Amino acid sequence: MTIGEPPLKLHPVVWTGKISERLIRPYSSKLYGVLLWLASVLPVLVPLSALWFLPFPYSLLSVYPLKASFSIRMLYEILSKSVPFREESRKYVQQAVRRDVTRASPELVRSAAIETLFESAVDGITSPLFWFLLLGLPGALLQRL
Repeated sequence: MTIGEPPLKLHPVVWTGKISERLIRPYSSKLYGVLLWLASVLPVLVPLSALWFLPFPYSLLSVYPLKASFSIRMLYEILSKSVPFREESRKYVQQAVRRDVTRASPELVRSAAIETLFESAVDGITSPLFWFLLLGLPGALLQRL
């Protein structure tokens, strides 16, 4: 955790979100989704899995990609701008939640921010660590997809 997160331009969580939006939006077929997932995962998974058999290089090379799979700073920046409530808080909370908060009361906006914080702690920190312990770096990265 002492290693900082990459800038937003280079953050893998931001990349996957932007790529997913562009590739998934025009199509809704389940087969297309599976093929898209395989095409995006296999080129990364195969080389990383090969490193698994070399313990020292694998451990050393896993540190930064594992840390980069977290999005702690990004979440903190969004949520810190939404508490205490100001009218612009809605804009920041809307970046983190899927439901519309443009007309929500200040209490509901704060509630959405807190809910997002805890949900993201599981999705963005606990789950990658769990899958890293179980399946190594490929497991942690697959969980983020």
